[in-house]
Amino acid sequence: MLANPTLTYNAVEAVSTGVEIATDYEGPSLPGPGDLVKVALKNIGPETAKTALEKAKNIVYGELSEADRKSLDEGGGLVPKGTGGTILDHVRGQPTGHISAAESVEGTSRFKGGNGLAGIDVDAAQAGGAKYISHDEVIGGVGARPKQVQKVQESREVLFEGTIPREAVEIIEPK
Repeated sequence: MLANPTLTYNAVEAVSTGVEIATDYEGPSLPGPGDLVKVALKNIGPETAKTALEKAKNIVYGELSEADRKSLDEGGGLVPKGTGGTILDHVRGQPTGHISAAESVEGTSRFKGGNGLAGIDVDAAQAGGAKYISHDEVIGGVGARPKQVQKVQESREVLFEGTIPREAVEIIEPK
């Protein structure tokens, strides 16, 4: 613990560089990513905050279903709606062992779950056991099927295989 129990931060600068410099966050300790997102959203607006967060971490976004939100609120992670299945099965809307996300907030519009928007830290998700499937890999997984390629391209879709642990997920837009 640092000698000064109250530290002050500019959320964007702290997210993007980890350097404390200004007056937008006051707390008893170094802020975690969730604290920074909340402060940044409040003080500088969602788009600037999300851009800064993307620079600081490898973040993708997901709309939350009712089941997702319940699991997160209870301290659990994001769980696939099924088991097995291919990337193509998933893109076609079948329950698989995959979880959809998008490279940008705008890309989540196809997945409106009505229960909030989450930022997912790709590195933390992988450290917790989820397999990350990049946008290029998702495109490769749907093959030469124009309708599915269009869906994946429009949303800049990425996937996770397996459960995404709670510590990799930050709710950035409440329901």
